[in-house]
Amino acid sequence: MTSAHQSCCSPTAQFAAFGTNAAFRLSHDVPTPFVHTSAIGSDEVVPMSSGKKVKIYKVKGDAKSRSTILVFHEWWGLNDYIKQQCDEIFKSLDEKATVIAVDLFGGKVATDRNQAAALMQNVDDAEARDAIKAVLNAVPADNNIGTVGWCFGGGWSLQATLIAQRRAKACVIYYGMPELDRNKLQTLKAPVLGIFAEKDAWITRDVVNGFQQAMTATGNSFTVKNYNADHAFANPSNPNHDSLASADAYNSMIKFFTENLLK
Repeated sequence: MTSAHQSCCSPTAQFAAFGTNAAFRLSHDVPTPFVHTSAIGSDEVVPMSSGKKVKIYKVKGDAKSRSTILVFHEWWGLNDYIKQQCDEIFKSLDEKATVIAVDLFGGKVATDRNQAAALMQNVDDAEARDAIKAVLNAVPADNNIGTVGWCFGGGWSLQATLIAQRRAKACVIYYGMPELDRNKLQTLKAPVLGIFAEKDAWITRDVVNGFQQAMTATGNSFTVKNYNADHAFANPSNPNHDSLASADAYNSMIKFFTENLLK
């Protein structure tokens, strides 16, 4: 059962519904405690049209930068691992893109599986979209937009790309629930890199194949990278994450952004 705030048919709500499944919760190892100290990133807030504010973590690119990457956290929330990942992406792209992590949990961070499931299920779909629009509006109008997200954030990465429309130039999904509505995918303006796990019991091969077929039918550019790994394999907070697959996926993401966002 999804939250009353979620649209019953949306891919983000479908993914949130996994939180009711004990096996799904147990498939996510509790994050190893970690504190990230950054000399380049900062916590900020962006006003929304509703009067609320969305929290972000921002690493600003150099003065010549005309690219911004929106980062969407996993079901744990915008924790220090996500902030560290933002710093790493920023450095890997030679400081040529501003990197912004968008907090969709209202400042809350989960430290156990039940908290994470509750936070994910209680996301208000409309409010999350308003938060993304607010952040996009705060980005200089001449900036190209890239997106990336993992798990819960993987689905939101694609939704943010749909929201950004022609400004969007590159979308990366790590084992998130994709959009399968072909009418919506017809409006997609950016190539997509999908990074998936062969052993994933949730974002299965059938889900990935369905997405690939929908993308092909709508004429969208779509690249798939499948790894012989489990769901959340690239999560650095996971004590059992697959370091080799993670490194290859990360390098593929950086190459994808370099070729499509920074060109």
